[in-house]
Amino acid sequence: MFLLAEIQVEQGLNEWRVYQNGHSRNLYFSVENGKVRVGNSNATADLYVSDGISVVGEVSAEQLTSTDDATVTDNLTAAQLICTDNVGTAGTGVTAVEYGNGHWHKTVLTVSTVTDSIAAADTTAMGNLVYTLPAGAIVIKAAYISMALTATDTLIVDDTPDVGLGTGLANGSHAVLGDTTAFENILTGQTADDCDGTAEVKTVADQILVIEATADHTVYFNYADIWAGNDSETTVTGTIVLEWVFIK
Repeated sequence: MFLLAEIQVEQGLNEWRVYQNGHSRNLYFSVENGKVRVGNSNATADLYVSDGISVVGEVSAEQLTSTDDATVTDNLTAAQLICTDNVGTAGTGVTAVEYGNGHWHKTVLTVSTVTDSIAAADTTAMGNLVYTLPAGAIVIKAAYISMALTATDTLIVDDTPDVGLGTGLANGSHAVLGDTTAFENILTGQTADDCDGTAEVKTVADQILVIEATADHTVYFNYADIWAGNDSETTVTGTIVLEWVFIK
């Protein structure tokens, strides 16, 4: 285990003072019921591993980050198991938090972006790139959305577009996403309540998608409608969660 800081033992073997960038804090080590506990002010804190670590027993941490191999032969408990290996790339106006172990992934996307302008009352499908999966064979096992469209103008606030997730960007003259499989092959299109900021919430775990290494690895939040009128800039906001596996 590696600490990126200067350590000085000032108050005994189980209480160290850690200096980093001119600042210091106390770091406590203790053994409780056979468990090693590392913390600040006697509370568990982040456990950071920058090289291999092997533990025979239990590991407990509020946040556990490993940049190399970590092996636990008993229970592993972490409120946040942050993953940095085999992760994808968030789209414009999207932030991603990656949980997992490099093979199993839970990706949480926070979206705050805008659509292309809706030019006129017309039948049109559109979408936003929210995530690009890493290269390789991928299986998407489950997906969740809590997503809202908010019109800038008033003409489409009562519209109820079809919204969903797919590996293909929705486009063309389509009133529903089901016209093209790739528009909704991750999460089938749902009917939004409006374009006035009401989130459409849906979870699917029965729409498993196998993405071969040569297939599209993009994830789009798509929407389609017979729009009631034009809108200069519709805001797209909310949360998307993907559970997926990096196969190879």
